[in-house]
Amino acid sequence: MNFAISFLRFSRCSSSGAEASIREQPGQRGWALISVLWTTAMLAMMAAATQELTVTSVRTERRALTRAHLEADLDAAVVRAILALDDARPASRWRVDGFPYAFSYDGVNMTVSVQDEDGKFDLNEADDDTLETLFESVGLDSKAASVITDRIVEWHTETGSADAHTLHGGTDADYTAAGVPWHPRHADFQTVSELNLVLGMTPALFERVRPSLTVYSRNDSPDENLAPRSVLAALNPGNPGQVDKVMAQRAGAFSQTDLHTGPNTASGATIATDSDLEGRSFEVDVEARYAGRHETRHAVVEMTGDTTRPYLVQAWD
Repeated sequence: MNFAISFLRFSRCSSSGAEASIREQPGQRGWALISVLWTTAMLAMMAAATQELTVTSVRTERRALTRAHLEADLDAAVVRAILALDDARPASRWRVDGFPYAFSYDGVNMTVSVQDEDGKFDLNEADDDTLETLFESVGLDSKAASVITDRIVEWHTETGSADAHTLHGGTDADYTAAGVPWHPRHADFQTVSELNLVLGMTPALFERVRPSLTVYSRNDSPDENLAPRSVLAALNPGNPGQVDKVMAQRAGAFSQTDLHTGPNTASGATIATDSDLEGRSFEVDVEARYAGRHETRHAVVEMTGDTTRPYLVQAWD
């Protein structure tokens, strides 16, 4: 084979390879375009996810800030109420029978009430008849009131005591049969909320009786001069007119407009100037709405008589 023939054959092979290479280029460009588009889409999704995480984080931080703001303001309201108990200016003292006062702090409007625990029924001291009357006053019939009263008494009665009330199912065996993992304390109630553990107590019933009960007064009967309306209703069964009369006499010249203009203690149930607050307990309830949130604070404090530590917290939620 001479040189001319070899050159021609080589040239034809080279031309065929080049043409094949040229024919493959459009497909390669398509795959490259798809890869670029896919990468761009992935980057866009990552950017969107990052933005969503940022927005969610900001919202979470704002909610946390709002809650912290409210928590601090609720605490301030509790302190304000405690200061109002024994204000050096008698006319500026707040009532301690549960009357709601308007209070504003740090741009948050709140409603604050103070209730002397001496105006309530003590769960550990009230007798059977008293408790039955209380439960009847909130809507239970006499039988249901008797049942729940017996179970309450059994809860804080020592095991084997002659005062045990087991007729209506309040023994340890009854709790076991009910499938609950607890049994009666057989000692004093430590908190009013503990009442929720008594067999037969429902959340709805508890909410109706809670404002009338305490474990801090250690009195066998409430002080009518300090009692809230719910306690007065139990003390005067079937006589709402008497309840209204007592409330009106206690309020004196007090008008509802004062709820918005500030404390007014005219003839109200306030702490007398010469009263000794040491050892007395008070419940403070605060309700606030701010930035679309509704928050409450419930506290019970015992006054100590010590100026360096004027009160002890007995309950806080």
